[in-house]
Amino acid sequence: VDLDFNTDFLRYLLEGNYNYIGSPVSQDRKGLGLLVYNSTSLGYSRRINSKWTLGFRAKYLTGLMNINFERLNIDLYTSNPIVEPSFYTQVKYNMLINTSGISVGPTVFNDTGYAFDVGAEYTHSDRWTLSAAVKDIGLINWHKSNNLTLFQDSVILVNNLLDESSLEVDISSKIRNQIDSLVELFKLDSIKTSYSTKLPLEYYISANYSFSKNAALFAMFKSRVIHLHAYNSIHFDYTQRFKTWFKTHIYYSIINDSYSNFGLGLSISSNKVDLHISTYNIMSADLIRAEKLSINLKISYKLNRPNRKLLKIFPNYKNRF
Repeated sequence: VDLDFNTDFLRYLLEGNYNYIGSPVSQDRKGLGLLVYNSTSLGYSRRINSKWTLGFRAKYLTGLMNINFERLNIDLYTSNPIVEPSFYTQVKYNMLINTSGISVGPTVFNDTGYAFDVGAEYTHSDRWTLSAAVKDIGLINWHKSNNLTLFQDSVILVNNLLDESSLEVDISSKIRNQIDSLVELFKLDSIKTSYSTKLPLEYYISANYSFSKNAALFAMFKSRVIHLHAYNSIHFDYTQRFKTWFKTHIYYSIINDSYSNFGLGLSISSNKVDLHISTYNIMSADLIRAEKLSINLKISYKLNRPNRKLLKIFPNYKNRF
């Protein structure tokens, strides 16, 4: 799920236009929406030498659901009645929305695609490890019989509903009529067509430094590219191991010029099960200011084979030949 809205645009919708009288507010984003798919992958990695390890993963994708805002351009403006002859709100919008979902029948199996990942790791010393990776290079093709494309380019002008002549009369019917007309204006045209959705491309560059066997610092630069727009972030993870089965994490992230993203985590390990719980932004209660809200729960079950001792039929074979 990719959601990235202008903060002023959200405040305009949630708090009203009082604080934005005479100031235009614009929302111009691409690639927002929901993408759900199955990925079946086959990966291979190989250690080239004592320093370098390379990896590759190929993926076969089956699309399940997609709501993609290829264009979401909305301009809001509320006039200032002090300097302008009338009080009005103007809404300009230009939208192109691609949708697709599971339907009854075999058409869902036509929504397929391919992708791959590549990565490399460089071991500089026992303390330093550097790595880089590129993920999700690929796309999903959506069949036209299983999707709907909505589009519209329009301007809505809402005049002031309250004027001197209407203050003494019942204006409920007038408001209702005005709202009904807005509903008609906001209707989107629709067509059925085939289209493709690129997976959000991700770049990673990271470094890991071990202070000791019980303490390490991990730093990572991540760039997520959606419709040629890069969303960059920097993440730090300090890990402290207290017992062989228990360790804690302290996270700090810089996300889109936001510097208040602190998080905590813990990991518990046993012979069969590993448990990891973490949150990357403990200050995310304020959804308007939060840049990232993420709570992770990971449980790994290990299928360990018993240690088998190799039987030596000829224990003193070196002396026999």
